Amino acid sequence: VTEAPATISPLPALVAYASAHHVALGQFVPTAPDATPRSGDAVTFLVSLREKGRERQWLVDLQVDDMTAAERAAKPPPDMYIQPPDGRPQIWFSNQHRVALEIATTGAFSADPTDPPTIRNARVLLSSDYLGLGLDRSCRLIMDLVARYGPNPNPKPVLSAEDDRTAAGFFPALVTFFQAAQSTPGLSEILWDITQKPSLWSLARRGGRVDTNLNMDKVPVALDSAAWGAADAGGLLGLPLTVLLNDRPALVSALFITSARPPLLACAGIIGIDAEPPGKPERHLSIRLVASRRAEPAPR
Repeated sequence: VTEAPATISPLPALVAYASAHHVALGQFVPTAPDATPRSGDAVTFLVSLREKGRERQWLVDLQVDDMTAAERAAKPPPDMYIQPPDGRPQIWFSNQHRVALEIATTGAFSADPTDPPTIRNARVLLSSDYLGLGLDRSCRLIMDLVARYGPNPNPKPVLSAEDDRTAAGFFPALVTFFQAAQSTPGLSEILWDITQKPSLWSLARRGGRVDTNLNMDKVPVALDSAAWGAADAGGLLGLPLTVLLNDRPALVSALFITSARPPLLACAGIIGIDAEPPGKPERHLSIRLVASRRAEPAPR
């Protein structure tokens, strides 16, 4: 995590496309202290997949849009309840506010300038309450607890109700971010393509079922936020994360996290991802924030 580069070198074909279509690569606006997204807020990511000595790249743009009448009338998904360990009371997360995201994936760009990129569009309705929780506060809580009590304290420290809520907020934020990732044209296919698939034996034992879990046994680390353009957003953290399929490591990854303040609320404050199958660094996915835009406030 600590050695992850802050930037990806865009391929010439992608640079030419961005210039022709007025995509301001490398232009970041300061994050806003308020938590209210505006229609027109947007973030742009550069996705790079390296495998077999070849690199392909995509541009992914997520833009907040006004909800349609049908979307406003739709019943929101149920609130989320997290059960802390040791029988403590459930923690309730309200899901009253939603945000519509227009997603556009452009690519693939390659070293061959004659390969024409295509644009694929999608739209998704997400909980802005959950996105706004972000992951940074829970990661900082983990870092603080490890600094005070060590990585495996016995007995485990009793958390305050506020710390319990901070820790639990990690899950609705992460789940909602993954909903956006799954809705991004092409991205879920890329992730599945580089994921190490379960063995036939493990599928047979589970009746064809694939169980997914996350291993977060490594402590988040603080990174150089200035190099990532995140100095104003409350710093930057790297979170190692291993995806398990049927209890076996399937994808070794790291999330690069800052505060989920607008316009970064659209991505829950996640501004970078690295991922590769276990033991196969030659197949590597990198995702980096390359632009952000904050919409002007609506006239009163």
